Amino acid sequence: MKKLVHTLTLALPLISASLFVTPSNAIAEPSADAVYQVSKMVNINKADVNELMELKGLGQNKAKRIIEYRQANGPFKNIDQLLKVKGIGPSFIKKNKSLITL
Repeated sequence: MKKLVHTLTLALPLISASLFVTPSNAIAEPSADAVYQVSKMVNINKADVNELMELKGLGQNKAKRIIEYRQANGPFKNIDQLLKVKGIGPSFIKKNKSLITL
């Protein structure tokens, strides 16, 4: 029993030290580029194909359709108007609503 108590006494500082975040085991701050990629807004009334492709689930063909729709019908008045573009559905809007601006 004394041996067990001695072992626990030696191990306890090691276990408790691993519970605290120190500079050596801290999680690194995200880079400025990572923050930029996550928070960049896409203006669907001004964006080109490459900018539109930054939206989740949007490839080159759908990006071109958005631009074609915009050219034929004028600027989007609301985000839900994207549903009129072939291949754009409610799930796309739900995933990207926080990234789309007019």
